[in-house]
Amino acid sequence: MTGFANPSIDLAALPLPTLVPVDFALIYADRISRFAQEAADAGFSYTVGTLHANLPARVERTDAYREVLLRQEFNDYGRQNLVAYAVGSNLDQLGANVGRVRFDGESDDDFRDRVTGALELPSTAGSERGYIEAARNAASGMAADFAVRASGGPLVEIWLLPKDGADEVALAASVQAGVSAEDVRPMNDRPVALIAGRRDYTVVAELALYPGYGAADVIARSEVGARAYAAEHERLAHDITVTGVTAALTVAGVRDVNLVLPTADIVLDVDTASRLTAVTLTVAPIRDV
Repeated sequence: MTGFANPSIDLAALPLPTLVPVDFALIYADRISRFAQEAADAGFSYTVGTLHANLPARVERTDAYREVLLRQEFNDYGRQNLVAYAVGSNLDQLGANVGRVRFDGESDDDFRDRVTGALELPSTAGSERGYIEAARNAASGMAADFAVRASGGPLVEIWLLPKDGADEVALAASVQAGVSAEDVRPMNDRPVALIAGRRDYTVVAELALYPGYGAADVIARSEVGARAYAAEHERLAHDITVTGVTAALTVAGVRDVNLVLPTADIVLDVDTASRLTAVTLTVAPIRDV
């Protein structure tokens, strides 16, 4: 099944929709033009060229600004009817339309993923996305990521990445029940819920700086970059690459990165996710010019 459940569509990257155009200059010009026409029809000698410095122009300018605010408010309200932009109770209402209820403590982003995936569940073909959405719905917010691997026979592996502190036994049991339901799995499939493993790694690097940059500040920002990269890719089957880590460390002020660890790409399958355990950064001696 396709549609907005397509995992290749990044909702956050969609352009912001405009239901009503908001342009102060155009609105103001239109109001001035209409006022000038009405004044002429009434026998007044106003011209557009002299309106901008007098009271009627000030009134029209104020009203035009008020109209801009109303149009913007209308756009904001309208966007709350779209899954990509709805938040809070508005997103809850959209979720109810496709049979989804927010879990306790579930964030808007996590709930939005389940709402957009809900259309995949009616699939009777045992699609990968269908199993993932069934698992996500059964996990009750205890899992951070999901993946599916088929063996070629009836066995279908549903891999689960537990969130920190989650009860792994309860998570696996809940998802097993969810994906085994007769209205979810094809008759000949034998899905099994499994807990994924972790591949720990550390980042060790020496940074060469451009002149004029403070070592402590650059190290702090580079570490933030490394940890942000790690968080983004702490998912099943997401490789950790030397190129990616190096790029994350290369913040403003960094001329070059000597990456000591990892020494090579960390290649992961659907049953494993990476986990950054430590970041150690030093600054190379300033070279003589």
